Amino acid sequence: MMDAKDLMKKAFSAGVARVQPTRCLPPDLTGAGAPTGVIAMGKAAVAMIEAALPRLGAPPLFAFAVAPYGHALHHAAPSVEIIEASHPHPDENSLRAGARALTLAATLGPGQRLLALVSGGGSSTLCAPAPGVRFEEKRAAIAALHRAGAPIGDINAVRSALSSVKSGRLGAAAKGAFVQSFIISDVPGDDPASVASGPTVRARKTDDATQII
Repeated sequence: MMDAKDLMKKAFSAGVARVQPTRCLPPDLTGAGAPTGVIAMGKAAVAMIEAALPRLGAPPLFAFAVAPYGHALHHAAPSVEIIEASHPHPDENSLRAGARALTLAATLGPGQRLLALVSGGGSSTLCAPAPGVRFEEKRAAIAALHRAGAPIGDINAVRSALSSVKSGRLGAAAKGAFVQSFIISDVPGDDPASVASGPTVRARKTDDATQII
């Protein structure tokens, strides 16, 4: 009989192995030959983009990844532009990453594809406050929710209400390009709009962010 500690370690290792990007991303990402720009975000951003690029069938229009500090140490693809930013709370590099992602997405249009590679941690590393919202105000609001023990769904609802990149807004910036998202979930229920606050997936329901606060 395996003791409880060993069983938990084995289960954890099996779960981590199952979501390795080399295993869970489709082997064919050619996308019917559509010119493709790639944006990856979150803790698995670098691993996901490295796994995806050889499967595209052609060099991407651009390849950009934003990951938490220390998560790009083993990166070996010089064609990928990388920004490392803070997690779980955003910093100035998160703002740089948000602006860069929106700028790149806006270069796309009909007949092209935005390939979004999304994983947990993308909410804080990819940041673009909504018009009229100062970065310091948004950061303080989210930090207060963390301190209050708010569930991740509520935190992401407020993040989305205060953002120009979350709840599908990054995808909308692609101006009619086909948006294809591959998402490694770290949230209960696996709602794609909740992972990294859904940069390419609009929430299915509207939460009252004011009431949550």
